[in-house]
Amino acid sequence: MFAPKKMEKLLILGEKSLLPATINILHKQKVLHIIEHKKNQDADIGQPLENASKTSELLLKIRSLFSYLSINHQLIQEQMLLKEHKNTKKSNKKSQQQHQKPSLKQLEKDLTAISSSVNALLESQKQLDAKIKSADEQLKQLTILKALKLEFDILSSYDSIAYFIGFVQPLDLLTSSLHSQKINHELRHSEVSGKQAIALFVEKSSIQKAQELLAKVHFTALDLSKFK
Repeated sequence: MFAPKKMEKLLILGEKSLLPATINILHKQKVLHIIEHKKNQDADIGQPLENASKTSELLLKIRSLFSYLSINHQLIQEQMLLKEHKNTKKSNKKSQQQHQKPSLKQLEKDLTAISSSVNALLESQKQLDAKIKSADEQLKQLTILKALKLEFDILSSYDSIAYFIGFVQPLDLLTSSLHSQKINHELRHSEVSGKQAIALFVEKSSIQKAQELLAKVHFTALDLSKFK
């Protein structure tokens, strides 16, 4: 069971020039819960630090990159703390060189370069995903053509014959209707992924009748434009 700890209210006053260093120390110590100050008779509301706006902007960009790349920021913090702990075991001179913090200008420059690289990679990934999706769709269409025992040379334009390739439901209604209306035709069919795929060939003079029959069996055409 959680139990509250006793806390003391603390007001720290000092020169403005010492404010950044003071804030850094308070953050590192992790012993002080900083609350938003409201203007009162004792002290006015403080002004943001000189680089506060730019720092906030860079933090938003970093968080956006973390989100895009699915980076666990907590894991990054743990790795940085571990690295810092290892560096404390080295010589003071070498440790000071390794702990030298880059300037805000340098951070902005590095972040801009990283963002540019990430955006280029994301665009490449987007294009690859589109190609993969297109290839998957074509593979499905080829599977249907194979099930119907159709060759690519059949997918051409004919002077006297029209064809319809796609899915219907129910198949029995289509076959019986074609025979009852005495439409000269050739019908190939096969079950693909639980659906009835068909290839119907008719004389061009019977196109309108064929379309009316196909509408009754909920015909869905297969897009084969990329294979023609």
